[in-house]
Amino acid sequence: MEERTDPLLYRLIISLPFMGLFAEWLIPLRPLTGSTDDGFMTTLLWLTALLLLWGTLLARWTFTLPVYFVLVGAAWFNVSGEGQPFSWLISWISQCRDDILLLLSTGHFAETSSETRTLVLIVGWSILVYSVQSLALSRRSIFLFAAATLLYLICLETLLGIHIYADMIRTCGLLLLLQGMLHLSGLRESDTSGRFGGKVYGTWIVSLSLLSLLVLGGSWGLGYAAEAKPPGRLSLEQAAGRLESWIRDNYGDASATAVTGYNLSGDDQDMGMPLSQGGRLYFEAESPVPTYWRGETLSLYDGRKWAGQEADSRTLFIPGAVRPEGSDPEAEEPAAPMAEYRTVTQQIMFSRPMTESFPLFAGGPIAEVLDLESSRKSVSLTVIADEDAGTVKVPLISGVPEVNGYRIKADIPAVDPQVLREEKGADPARVKDEYLQLPDKLPERVKQLADRITSASLTRYDAVVAVEDYLKTYYAYTMDTRVPPQGEDFVDDFLFTTRKGYCNHFSTAMAVLLRSEGIPTRYVRGFAPGKEDSSHPGRYQISEGDAHAWVEVYFPGSGWIPFDPTPGFALPADSGTVQAQDVHSGGTWDWARAALQLKNITLGITSFIAKHAWIAVGAAATALLLAAAVRCAWMYRGLIWLWCLVYLSRRTFPGKEQLLRAALPAWKGITRRYGAAPPGATVREYVQSLQVDDEMMRKEMYDFAAEWEKIAYGQVPVSRSQGSAFLRRCLLIAGKLA
Repeated sequence: MEERTDPLLYRLIISLPFMGLFAEWLIPLRPLTGSTDDGFMTTLLWLTALLLLWGTLLARWTFTLPVYFVLVGAAWFNVSGEGQPFSWLISWISQCRDDILLLLSTGHFAETSSETRTLVLIVGWSILVYSVQSLALSRRSIFLFAAATLLYLICLETLLGIHIYADMIRTCGLLLLLQGMLHLSGLRESDTSGRFGGKVYGTWIVSLSLLSLLVLGGSWGLGYAAEAKPPGRLSLEQAAGRLESWIRDNYGDASATAVTGYNLSGDDQDMGMPLSQGGRLYFEAESPVPTYWRGETLSLYDGRKWAGQEADSRTLFIPGAVRPEGSDPEAEEPAAPMAEYRTVTQQIMFSRPMTESFPLFAGGPIAEVLDLESSRKSVSLTVIADEDAGTVKVPLISGVPEVNGYRIKADIPAVDPQVLREEKGADPARVKDEYLQLPDKLPERVKQLADRITSASLTRYDAVVAVEDYLKTYYAYTMDTRVPPQGEDFVDDFLFTTRKGYCNHFSTAMAVLLRSEGIPTRYVRGFAPGKEDSSHPGRYQISEGDAHAWVEVYFPGSGWIPFDPTPGFALPADSGTVQAQDVHSGGTWDWARAALQLKNITLGITSFIAKHAWIAVGAAATALLLAAAVRCAWMYRGLIWLWCLVYLSRRTFPGKEQLLRAALPAWKGITRRYGAAPPGATVREYVQSLQVDDEMMRKEMYDFAAEWEKIAYGQVPVSRSQGSAFLRRCLLIAGKLA
């Protein structure tokens, strides 16, 4: 590095933002190692600090090279050494020969030893640190490094899904501070009055620090109270999976989609596959009220899909009661007030005979199977009933016999919200054991979001409605989705990354959020009510496009109550199921629900800001860089015009007036560096009186003055060769003194 006159303390302070920027390259990668105390990352951070510290001394190469050699060697040994430096080094030297031969023969650097690859990485990192610091202190240039850092962080977010909101804010603040400090060095270099003393340095640093803190504080406030940065770790395999998923989503075959419908195979794939709307009629139903058509309940969530738990089922002959007559449906330990259940008879006729095992779809828990319509009347049909879930499955082997339809009695809950708010009591042990299960690796930020959504809820019902409203309000419905990258949790990806999906996304998210708060919830899949036949009231047509999923929440006194968090869907009011109400009987305003809605609006706004804040920060940084570029272009407009005269093609050669105008940037640089000409002095006298230490520069200035006088006062036109030489000399002097 060339000699500088900035104080040593100032150079040390300049190196602090550089240390922060290099840390922003390393710290976001720590989750890839799976450890919070990774020795390799820590060693690189210490090496960076020592290299920057030595770089501020501006030592000669004869001292710098040995010191860098020692620092790199120590870092390498700290990472790869085994406690016995000499034996380890001898072993590596012999291994190095094999690595070189392997590299020359195959060209596969990745197959060399880990020690060799680590050494190359450390050497490359050290060269990067030296180069960036050298350019900043000698050329006062950080543009390329700043752009590379911002692009690198954006790639971490885009390709690997590593959340870099806080990192981006810190980076922009450090760049602002660093650019301001380097600008002071430029002002000091062009100053001849000697006013840039220690007091100016201190005032400048304090002012820049306060400005940077103000920018950081304002930007950080945008994301305050929004979803927290996940403390969970990301493995290298998961990072590779995310990168693979990003490539597949952006450059792969986008035609791999599924059609809406009910999966009867039992081989559930990871959720999230994009869907296209199916329109084939699945069945027709007759019901006195519109209802959702409940097929199965699932209780085990593994982070990617749902599965059913082994239930205490029993075999029934048709006709047969699933719920013993007189028992209270869905209540293991009844406690007043109890939910009221309306038992209705419903009949379903399939558009095509069922030839494989299937669940009986009903408007609620099935109380009794009245009839199965089969193609073979002589065959005695049996069903498998899960009394706890209120579901029934028809087992068919090799399509014999075919089932055309059935008739059942279903219990539909009719519960007032105020009743659910007033319920008290403990959940049965069986319910807690089965319906509070969560994956071991569920990201912590999912639980934190559940805490924030339900923090103002006084009752279980209020917490359920708060989650339902939050999902319906602040997430978008779409079938154009993707399966999360391998190793990623389905709910976490939906809540914090894609923020859009269909019923599977919303219902699974609601179940997981409620379970995180200790509220038993189960996942239900079946069909939406379908389309009522206008010519036959009470008859409904259900197509494959009506396939749907929702949740049921357990209340100790009322049993399992359905809720649907998917935007655009609502449980039919005519069915008597629980409906959200803002006004209770008597006209009393529900202040608790209003407070929950206000809190959800606040959470949604802060979540949206946090999600898109990095875009705002990037736009602000781009605007700052653009403004700086425009300002620099305006400041050096004369120099830019002079450069264009010299190097860009032109039809006519500049005449006398243009040549004299082209000399103005050179004269401005001379007067800015050495002061204005004394009164009465000629151009040549003025230039000869200047104290120019650089012998070559002094000669150029003498020649420049002589040529300027010839052009200004001479009567002979300037030749093309003389004019070109004069323009180049003007550009040289203006560039040196800019």
